[in-house]
Amino acid sequence: MANVKKNPTWQAMNAGMPPQQKRQRGVPGNSAFKKYTMLFFVLALLLFTSWEVFLYVNDNFLNSAAARNAKPAVVSSTTHLFENENNIVSRRSTQTPVRYKRPDFEAGIVFPQWSADGYGASWQQQLPTIKTQSGARWMEMTVFLSQAAPNSTEVRTNQSSPTVQSFADGVKAAHDQGYHVFVVPLMGVDSPAGQWAGTIQFSNYQDEAQWFDSYWKTFQPYVAAAAQNGADQVAIGTELVWLQQSATSRFMEYFDRART
Repeated sequence: MANVKKNPTWQAMNAGMPPQQKRQRGVPGNSAFKKYTMLFFVLALLLFTSWEVFLYVNDNFLNSAAARNAKPAVVSSTTHLFENENNIVSRRSTQTPVRYKRPDFEAGIVFPQWSADGYGASWQQQLPTIKTQSGARWMEMTVFLSQAAPNSTEVRTNQSSPTVQSFADGVKAAHDQGYHVFVVPLMGVDSPAGQWAGTIQFSNYQDEAQWFDSYWKTFQPYVAAAAQNGADQVAIGTELVWLQQSATSRFMEYFDRART
């Protein structure tokens, strides 16, 4: 047998035999596995495509049904506005004024003016709108005063200060509209640049006393006008940092003068 297997003719015949006639050991061929795998992918693709078509048709059907059942937009024959727009306009036109839930708070608006006639008719005409839109109950009105330098002892009004008459008219108008009025003086320093009320200071008692006399002489007419026209509160000074800390006794004298 060894000689037969080594014979070239026998080897050639054995090599030409079909695979199914050979006696081989090991796993069978891969052709059947590949066939079933390909069939599985084809079936999966068909199922996926069918499902997508079903969803598309169903979605279109539901949308068309909803469109048939929906009510058309209603248009006003006189205003040519959609019904929902009419509702919005109606709500705006009947808007009620804002009301605070805590009436004890001094809730209000600072509405300053920087001209001689600042608190005149134009300012007064805006008071009802402010009350309606914000619910403000207090109105802060400022009076601007100034001096030439931080150590100047002369306090004066300028082009940004309201006249006493304009201020008095504004206080009365705000009071008549139901506002509580709070009067606040503001101080400015003309030069050098960058100076403000907090930098006002003096090196001796005489200058301090002279400054307070000038300050009260300039501000007192506004305080009197405020009291005569229904103001509720008056501040006697703001931002006077150095004077508050270093001229306390002068401030106490000024308090007593303002109360009388």
